[in-house]
Amino acid sequence: MIKIIEGFYFEQDRNGFTLFEVGKKQKGVFGKVNEKSNETVDYQDTLGYYGTIQGVLEGCLKHAARKAADSAGTKQIGDYIEIMKQIANEIKQSVDVTAF
Repeated sequence: MIKIIEGFYFEQDRNGFTLFEVGKKQKGVFGKVNEKSNETVDYQDTLGYYGTIQGVLEGCLKHAARKAADSAGTKQIGDYIEIMKQIANEIKQSVDVTAF
């Protein structure tokens, strides 16, 4: 897997690109809704399939911004746009486009 920004990775195969979110989360308690244990587990969620690297980066921005806005409790469009700008800058820094 190739890292884009913290928690977001992609893989390429002959059909295109797959975007993943990878991290750790609290393990739930079997049979108990919304109850968490003290244990953490690794997870890998497939977020989407894309035909181009540009699509992967746009998908990463969308998913990372949504996650950050949810965890911050964002209620205003201006705050959401600011989060998107910050994440877009992170992505730009991790992808050295001057190398092309």
